[in-house]
Amino acid sequence: MWTAIELLTTLFDSWLGTFFVLKFNNRKWSDSKLSYGVMFLVAFITTIFDMYIHFSEVQMFLVILVLILFGLSFKENNVIHRILPAILYGLYLAMITTNVFVLYSLIFDKSIFELITGTGAIRLLVLVSCKLFNSFMVFIITKYTIKRQKFSVLEALTTIIFPVISIAILTVIMRIGLVYDIKNILGYVMVAVVGVIVINILIYYMLFVITEAKEKETNYVLELQKRAYEEKFYKELEDMYMANQLLRHDFKNQCLCIQEYLETNDISGAKIYMDELFQSIPSKKMYVGMIDTSMAFIINSKCDEALRYGITPTIYIDKNVNLNMKSVDSVRLIGNLLDNAIEASKKSIVKKIDMEIVIKQGCHVISIKNSIDHSVIMNNKNLTTTKRDKTSHGFGLISVEKIITKYDGLFQFYEEEGYFCVQVIFPKI
Repeated sequence: MWTAIELLTTLFDSWLGTFFVLKFNNRKWSDSKLSYGVMFLVAFITTIFDMYIHFSEVQMFLVILVLILFGLSFKENNVIHRILPAILYGLYLAMITTNVFVLYSLIFDKSIFELITGTGAIRLLVLVSCKLFNSFMVFIITKYTIKRQKFSVLEALTTIIFPVISIAILTVIMRIGLVYDIKNILGYVMVAVVGVIVINILIYYMLFVITEAKEKETNYVLELQKRAYEEKFYKELEDMYMANQLLRHDFKNQCLCIQEYLETNDISGAKIYMDELFQSIPSKKMYVGMIDTSMAFIINSKCDEALRYGITPTIYIDKNVNLNMKSVDSVRLIGNLLDNAIEASKKSIVKKIDMEIVIKQGCHVISIKNSIDHSVIMNNKNLTTTKRDKTSHGFGLISVEKIITKYDGLFQFYEEEGYFCVQVIFPKI
């Protein structure tokens, strides 16, 4: 019976660690075929070491290594975000286990070795306490603190190094407690353990505050960008309206002039004058037509801009496409993607942009390709801005990612045959 209880608690720990890695990477249990395999592998490692060695640092680090490899299988996230949950889980497990053993060692006047190797009600209380505290910690972390934020080098080092050092310290404390009789200094050991916990809480609280501040700053810049797009949109409409108003105002005079040419039988003069008149009329060429008129407007506007830079745009749009998103979002999405394509294509020799919006396998697929002379991904894997003013630029891709996430879409970029390619997929509603 006791063996069954130990196996159940081991399986629970394995499940909790696997679940934590999945949740941290915004995945469900069913999203990965490796989930059950990882859970049973962690349980197997723990069981084997518990059978022969009552406490082993190797066991802990092997479990962390398995969870790290599992996290690395989620290639969509950055490396730090994939590695971090395994290390954090190891840290929480070491913190809670050490704290519970030291606390109950004080309460029941037993050595840590007796608590680990013993059976009965006290051992059961130790196991249940560890699982409850560990579950509570995982719940708090996954519910309130996880942010899909790109870490700076300093934040990444801080995030990884401090848990590793803390795990090492807690491991040493547990090893000392197993080898030596430390009943006389358990109070000091307790203070040391609590101190390590408090330090880590403060560090991660600071990182959480920094992440929140960065999130607010990003949202603020994106809001400014959104307003800038709206202002540009309305400015172009206003310019067209004013030009048409001026043309209407002068219409009577233009007609009188043409009438004079015709009355004097100067047909060639009338033709020349009318040609000049037509050339002076502002026109907004319609390259594409769509159900979403706002998206059509931004595409036509960007085509005009591309042509001014000597870029040849090739556009194909299925007339049945309707992304069912807010006009502000569709304008920002397409506007940012085409801005990036135009900016990159300007620097290439071929100067070409291909755009396709179609329905494939029940999904709306947006594909944009722009010509490049050299690999972009090789030299700039994160696609950060190359402009000097990085405080005002570099938010286009962030804006795109937020909109894609908002509408449950997928996003990928790659290179093929001298083109940088972006593909966005939205489910057809």
